Amino acid sequence: MTAYGPGDGPAPAVLTDDALSELIGASTFAALATTKKAGRRGGGQGVR
Repeated sequence: MTAYGPGDGPAPAVLTDDALSELIGASTFAALATTKKAGRRGGGQGVR
């Protein structure tokens, strides 16, 4: 495994809508992170 320093790793992968839907659809656990109007974190998690 290659060890990368902070900021030296590869760029994040870009997912198409179809690829993202497939990835999420294959998962049995999901997390949702949102930002409220006031700028604070809001979020939830669920199990399918």
